[in-house]
Amino acid sequence: MAILGYYWGGAAHLLVGIVVLLVFVGLITAMVLFVARLLGDGRRLLAPSAPSPPPLERPPPGPAQPSAREILDRRLASGEITLERYDEVRAKLDGPPS
Repeated sequence: MAILGYYWGGAAHLLVGIVVLLVFVGLITAMVLFVARLLGDGRRLLAPSAPSPPPLERPPPGPAQPSAREILDRRLASGEITLERYDEVRAKLDGPPS
């Protein structure tokens, strides 16, 4: 230490003090972060957790799918198929006449 003081004009003590302070601050910060990591999220520890919703028995129904007849009617109305093709497909959808 005397040699550092001799070459740096006495500022070595200040430098050593700053280094020791930084080491202690780093150690304290590391310990705090380690404990926080062990405990997990602090909000979970302080606030009561909300009850979880019951599981769904089946997924909620989606939008209703159009029937084959509705699709056929829409294709005729939009001009995608001719009236003759419409009659053919409708006859197949309706089944054989009884």
